[in-house]
Amino acid sequence: MGYHIALLGSLVYPLLDKGLFFCCLLQPNLIKQFLDGVRVACDLMVLFFIYDEFTDKVDGDGARIYAEMVMDAIRNPHKERPQGEPKLGEITRQYVCVLLNAACRF
Repeated sequence: MGYHIALLGSLVYPLLDKGLFFCCLLQPNLIKQFLDGVRVACDLMVLFFIYDEFTDKVDGDGARIYAEMVMDAIRNPHKERPQGEPKLGEITRQYVCVLLNAACRF
């Protein structure tokens, strides 16, 4: 199985509630679900920062175009992004695919 995820988590996050650590020793699949949720949340924050970088460089109409691109990627994650589209659309599409895969495991 590789790494002992609960032990690794206790070393990396020493301030975690000890109850979570012992619970994960009894049921190791819980820490995997917890870490999947943390990854999705961290990826969302990265997406927010990337979106902010893109929209900082444009006016209101440009920001609206980016917002429509992001919403299209969220609504249609399995649709291939158009050629020449800024990378924000593909980044969003890949995030939604990761989110959907994580949601299926919960």
